[in-house]
Amino acid sequence: MNNKENALKYLFGLSETAIKLGLDNITKILKEFGNPHLQIPSVHIAGTNGKGSVAAMTDSICRKAGMKTGLFTSPHLIEFNERIRINGEPISMEELEKLIQLIQTKAHSLNIFPTFFEFSTIIAFLHFAEQKTDINILETGLGGRLDATNVCLPEIAAITSIAKDHTQYLGEELNQIAFEKASIIKNQGTVLANVKNDSIYKTILDMANKKSAALFRLGEDFKVRAINKNVGGQEIEYQEENFKIASLQLPLLGKYQVENAGLALKICRYLSQRFPTINNEAYRNGIKSTKWPGRLEVCSQKPLIVLDCAHNPSAVKNLTENLTEIFPTSGLKRVVFGVMQDKPYEEMLGILSEWANHIILVKPEGIRSADPEKLQSILRKQENLEVSVIPDTGNALQTVEFIAKDDDIVCITGSFHTVSEAKIYFEKSYKNHIDASDSGIDASGNKRI
Repeated sequence: MNNKENALKYLFGLSETAIKLGLDNITKILKEFGNPHLQIPSVHIAGTNGKGSVAAMTDSICRKAGMKTGLFTSPHLIEFNERIRINGEPISMEELEKLIQLIQTKAHSLNIFPTFFEFSTIIAFLHFAEQKTDINILETGLGGRLDATNVCLPEIAAITSIAKDHTQYLGEELNQIAFEKASIIKNQGTVLANVKNDSIYKTILDMANKKSAALFRLGEDFKVRAINKNVGGQEIEYQEENFKIASLQLPLLGKYQVENAGLALKICRYLSQRFPTINNEAYRNGIKSTKWPGRLEVCSQKPLIVLDCAHNPSAVKNLTENLTEIFPTSGLKRVVFGVMQDKPYEEMLGILSEWANHIILVKPEGIRSADPEKLQSILRKQENLEVSVIPDTGNALQTVEFIAKDDDIVCITGSFHTVSEAKIYFEKSYKNHIDASDSGIDASGNKRI
């Protein structure tokens, strides 16, 4: 490729909907680059929900231990660069452009045309190897068995949860989904699992036994609990055999984040055998400084506006339960909802309609977005529920800000795309508010935090 502009155009021209599961292509390309994915110790995290949060907490603890970390997560909220980070900093545009050109040239010489996710994964492995990271923390994109990240040989793996999502690729049965995710377990490896259903856990246990791997279960082999909680975060306590650490300050909200913290702490406890700088101080400071936006993220106080990337029924159920527990209100409960058409949106809307008084349906940008008019036809069957269709996310947010009272709750959810558009809207709105105030113009509105 001749210039940087063409390099970026090539990457973003690869359709994220063109999912092609399998490890042959990425294995061949990585071999041509000297197998960078095998040069650095790694942590591999799979699961239906929560894997990004576990990855972020693990990364934060390792950084507080003085380690140089590589973090690979997906999808991104605002910019692609967010997916690939060194010590918390996204890959630079210059480095990204260089690697895109390098990989494209090599792939084409092999007559291989990687998918968007395969390409992204290769970029991450090359970048981490070039930067000589101490540890790489890798989140699967889809499933596990045939996910591009599964070429790694991790120090430890974790399975955060098992629920229905991407069923067209992973299957309809939970045990089948568990098999796909448990397939990240390597021979004589170590794996953690946060799975409460015994039948599903047995599927993971069977895989661990087949691979002669050590399996540790959250709630049995190691435990975590919330001691105190408020709208600003949670105080948690972690315990395993012969080890306990209390009064950890977790800035992320939700019961599921307590469990995610338990997994991250156990991962780092295991890593501490190889990296002794991972100690109690690193656990405390790492958990306390974790940032993972778009997950029960409060962006306004009056009215209370919460962003959450819940994009499957299990995540939506967790969302409504946590909203009820953390943010009790006498006001109205409003939802701005935009979803992808390949998601089980009828079930998601059913859960939301039991919680909300008002649902505003939007259509986030992208060819995969579901038609809000179609979503409205589902909700017409619901009584005592106001339903609005405002396709443009920005217009919907402007409307709900205008009508919402101080004691109302507004939850924006359904998709990473919807939350991304909301974050961009609020950041721009807040900047305009600050600019207007600085210029002496009387600007009304709520201060966002």
